[in-house]
Amino acid sequence: MTKNRDLLGALALLAALVATASAEYELARAVGYGKFVAGCIPAALDVYALRAFSVKRDVSAVVAALILTNALAHLVSSGLIPVSVPLVIAVSAIAPLVLWRVKTLSAP
Repeated sequence: MTKNRDLLGALALLAALVATASAEYELARAVGYGKFVAGCIPAALDVYALRAFSVKRDVSAVVAALILTNALAHLVSSGLIPVSVPLVIAVSAIAPLVLWRVKTLSAP
C-alpha cells in the first residue's frame, strides 16, 4: 500500500510539474527569453520545488511562485495583461532567486 501511495504521489507531482512547466516556458518566451534558455525557467522552478519538498522547507514559497508564474503566463497569453517592464524584471528575477533558495535549502 505504501509503495502505491509513493507511486501515486510521484505521478501527481510529475503531472503537476509538467503542467506548470508549459506556462512558465511560455511566460519566459513572452518576456524575451530565447527558445532554449526559456526552458531554464520551468526547470529552475521544478528543481526548487523538488528540493523544497524533499527537505520540507520553503514549500509555501515555491508553491506561491508556481501559482504566480502560471497565473501571469495565462494572463499574458490571454491578453488580459501586457508584457511590461515590471513583468520582464519579475521573470528575470526567477533564476537568481531560485539559485539563492536552492543553495540555502542545501545548507545544513
